[in-house]
Amino acid sequence: MNLFSTIWFRILIVVTLFVAVLFLFTGSHFRGELKKILQDSERVRHDVIMDTILPVVQINVAFDLNDENRAYFADLAEKNGDIATIMLIDSQGKVLYKYSRDILDENSIFFVERTLRDPQNKKNIGLLSLGFLNFALRQAELEQSSFEARFLSIVAIMFIVLVFALIYIFAPLQRLVKWVESYDPKSLHSEQLQLSKGDTEVSKIGWAITHMLERISKHTSELDLLNHDLDEKVKERTHELYKSNMKLQTEINSRVRTEKALMYANKKLIELSRTDGLTKIANRHYFQEHLHRVWDICKRKSIPISIVICDLDHFKNINDTYGHLVGDQVIVEVAKMLSDALKRSTDMVARYGGEEFVMVLFDTTSNDALNLVKEVQHKLHSITQFQEPADKVVGVTLSYGVCTHVPQKSDTVDECLSCADEALYIAKNSGRNRFHVKHLYDTDSAFTPTI
Repeated sequence: MNLFSTIWFRILIVVTLFVAVLFLFTGSHFRGELKKILQDSERVRHDVIMDTILPVVQINVAFDLNDENRAYFADLAEKNGDIATIMLIDSQGKVLYKYSRDILDENSIFFVERTLRDPQNKKNIGLLSLGFLNFALRQAELEQSSFEARFLSIVAIMFIVLVFALIYIFAPLQRLVKWVESYDPKSLHSEQLQLSKGDTEVSKIGWAITHMLERISKHTSELDLLNHDLDEKVKERTHELYKSNMKLQTEINSRVRTEKALMYANKKLIELSRTDGLTKIANRHYFQEHLHRVWDICKRKSIPISIVICDLDHFKNINDTYGHLVGDQVIVEVAKMLSDALKRSTDMVARYGGEEFVMVLFDTTSNDALNLVKEVQHKLHSITQFQEPADKVVGVTLSYGVCTHVPQKSDTVDECLSCADEALYIAKNSGRNRFHVKHLYDTDSAFTPTI
């Protein structure tokens, strides 16, 4: 008999292939899982480091504190030996800081990146990238390679033992195969299976095959009926599940629409609570919130803040002469002009009262605030005609009160607002269409006439 056609040889080939595939799959899966576990473990620590330093770096970049960043990164690299690279880039693509260690194997570096956001307006101000070395992964890969070499040696020895064991074990099965091939169920004098006393299990298998053939024929028809009933039940259940899924999908779509409508309504509600209904700029309530936030930042950083309160001159005459609709249109036009005059996103203009407006200028000296006021005066003077129905109103002017101060620990927002309000009062009493600059706690400050 041909060796390659024997049952035991075929089983040996199948077992060998199965063991080989299982070994390759298990080794690959184990290596992948080990790498993933080590990467995830390291990534958690890397994310903690990144999330810890990110707020400090964002504030330093937002205020152009490059020297502080360099010192901070140098200290970070010294204390964390697994940091391989540090790259800090601003929003224009300019490299603000770059650090790199001498690494033999760059494939063992894992990078963690975060977008830098301005703490005030949440705008993109740059990108921070950290590269970490994973020593544990490299060591684990070396140990895995050594283990695979030892395992393959053991498998080779076991394979040789298995060959001889199969030859001995499957010898009775070879005789069983010959008997099955020569067996004729229609013959009354079929050859008896000739096996030794030690082959009783194989003999039982032979007789079991004969009885099995009889039972298979008997139960095939019963299985056909059962399969038919099962198919009908499966179809019925599938139809029920389909209807249930369609109903569930409808409910999910309805809830999604409801949630989107609720989110949109909440967004509009927040906008309405922060916006003046007439001018569409910030209202007094939102102005107070923004001013307190900016005030606290200026107090911590010891930087100046300027508050400008401006009031329409002789506004009562406009209402009395042209009516309140015209007066409202004048307020709208002036509010738009003030809003367009702001230079930075951290600055704000809000409607402070009926015809009063207030501007909060972050990190702005009195000279810069004065230049902005002059620019507003020039733009207002250049307006020759408002939109309808205020197109007949000409010569609208503003009076301005400016207060600039570097907040100290004991200072309050109300004191700075009162200072700007006093400056406005002085400008009003000095002839209107003027501005007056005042510093907190100053006793004397000269006003400057406008155009």
